[in-house]
Amino acid sequence: MKLSLDQCLDNIYYYGSKIFLSSYTSTINGYRSIFDYYAHILLLDTMDSSLFWQLPRLDQLRYLIWTLMTIYYITLCTDIKYYYSDTFRFITNDPTIIIGNGEKIKQIALLLTTYYFSAIYLFTYDSFRTHSSLSMRTFIIYLHEFTDDNNLNCKLLKIIQQKYRHYSHTTCLLLQYAQKNVQTKILEFKKFFSHIHYGVCISNVLMDICLQSIKLNKFIKTRTIWQILLRSISIHCFMIVVNFMISSMYTLSLVEIFTIRIVTKIIRKIKWKSIKLSKNSLQLQLMKTKLNNQYRTYTRLIIFIEQIQPYAAKMNIWGIVVNIVGSQIVINCIKHIENDEYFLLIILYYVLLIELMIIIFTFICNVKIKFISQFYTYGFTTYLLYGNENNRCLF
Repeated sequence: MKLSLDQCLDNIYYYGSKIFLSSYTSTINGYRSIFDYYAHILLLDTMDSSLFWQLPRLDQLRYLIWTLMTIYYITLCTDIKYYYSDTFRFITNDPTIIIGNGEKIKQIALLLTTYYFSAIYLFTYDSFRTHSSLSMRTFIIYLHEFTDDNNLNCKLLKIIQQKYRHYSHTTCLLLQYAQKNVQTKILEFKKFFSHIHYGVCISNVLMDICLQSIKLNKFIKTRTIWQILLRSISIHCFMIVVNFMISSMYTLSLVEIFTIRIVTKIIRKIKWKSIKLSKNSLQLQLMKTKLNNQYRTYTRLIIFIEQIQPYAAKMNIWGIVVNIVGSQIVINCIKHIENDEYFLLIILYYVLLIELMIIIFTFICNVKIKFISQFYTYGFTTYLLYGNENNRCLF
């Protein structure tokens, strides 16, 4: 039996996720897609207990490793580092070990590592608490429950009511309207989401190999086997955290972009329908009924936008600050790296590429949000057109 390209990539991702201690399981007895795995984490019920205890076991282990490594790298930026022996810093993957002799470049590399581990730690933990935006949470629920079975999709509202305690009924109605009237392409989004994470996983495996290879010939001659093995484990733990960070940031960026895309399509549909009705409808009563339906959809959309904006704005600020500051540190670090440090340069350019992509995603989101904010003028325009004394009953 021949496997399709997507099945092959999914198998590669499955084994790669095990290498990076992800709780993702195959579609046979686990999650339907990679998106559904991340949706499960985003939909954890953090109102009743701490997020950490709600995470799957392997993800708890990843978060624990991340916490310990963040604390360790923070101590390396203080006078506590002088109490660490050279051997201890070697086996715990002190980033300055693989850097040249320049003291300035070592300080920049240490600052870069500490900054990313601490800033993205706070960003990721905060972003998983989707209860701060009920509409965003409901949007993720809707995507999570949406399948290729049209019969089940027709019953999505009832399914959501039965399975979830915290959701927005208004948002569900809005998304049902979108599903019927605009091309949401939810299944295509889930497929694209998976392809992005395939690329992230494969890239991080290669990056892990590059890190393991840096100055390995020198260490074999100057260090004992047990020290090299422990350092190798530490480097892999480092990459476990890096993979978690990159995957989390891409997840939030992609969901936000898709949310804005759906909202933009609904706005255009409502405008088009309202203009068409006002020009072409001959029966006044029929025009009133249809415009009233459009206005209800418009109201639901405004509520949805109002509820997701605080969450989206907070994530955008995090994304911009973390990646712009981080990119400047990376660029400064590249300037001080010697040209023969090929593996190190590859890693730094890889990090810079990820930062630029996330900045671009965030910029696209901000441009789209600016367009969406102009939609509020549509409510005022509608009132001027149809809210006069002769047809105020429309609303």
